[in-house]
Amino acid sequence: MEAKIQQRIERAQSAGAAEDKLCGAASSGEEMPQELSRRENRITKIREAKAALEEGAQLIVAAAVGDNAAGNGYRIEMLDQVKKNTGVKPRRVWAGAG
Repeated sequence: MEAKIQQRIERAQSAGAAEDKLCGAASSGEEMPQELSRRENRITKIREAKAALEEGAQLIVAAAVGDNAAGNGYRIEMLDQVKKNTGVKPRRVWAGAG
């Protein structure tokens, strides 16, 4: 039992040394990425993401696979799944088969 404990300690120390080599000994690994470290940078990134969404970027919020090539019969199920996944009923829907 003591040998197993010692092996785990050694593996943890080895992993810690590898992380220190990669990120620096002063790094905990939980630091915020440089581009998000300042409030202004975070706001800029949020605005960029919002603009990308508003420009027509699409996000898949529900999906299903079935044996009906046209997707008939899945619309109500998918609308229910969207509401379950996002917490809101969609205002617009694009449904495609494939």
